[in-house]
Amino acid sequence: MKIIRGAPGTGKTALVFREFKEALRAGHTDLRIVVPTATLVRHFQHELARDGVVFSPRSIVSLNRFITDSTESAPIPDGLLRAIVRDALQRFKFPEFAAVATTEGMAATVVDTLNLFENAGCTPDKLASIRKLGPHAKPFEKLWRTVRDHVRQCGFQLRGDLLRSTS
Repeated sequence: MKIIRGAPGTGKTALVFREFKEALRAGHTDLRIVVPTATLVRHFQHELARDGVVFSPRSIVSLNRFITDSTESAPIPDGLLRAIVRDALQRFKFPEFAAVATTEGMAATVVDTLNLFENAGCTPDKLASIRKLGPHAKPFEKLWRTVRDHVRQCGFQLRGDLLRSTS
């Protein structure tokens, strides 16, 4: 496994793809490249095909496909996650969220915020360990734990748990 880091526009993608293509041409078949989006998967597959490189379609996968294929757990469907968040907001009645807790916008904002935190590798424990958080952080952390526990009880996983289970 290689991890390539650098500023935008420094040629990271071109370098990775060039090395990947060279390895395929050299006959290596045990390769997999994980890219951020399904669009980039199709782009790389088309470029390899145009160059006449023989490859397995499974050798280029999106991050989402990689996670799904690498774990036994299933990701929580978006609609179910939103319903769990709505339910938790109504059950806990946090004073900090009282004015907006029953709105669809609040549930969407919580789901988006959970996704941002989880994509950044944060957990409720990490959030709780930060000192001097704003007034909404503690209730959000409690809400996050509740949602995560409910998601697990339903037999699904949040994205962060899925990511951690692939390592």
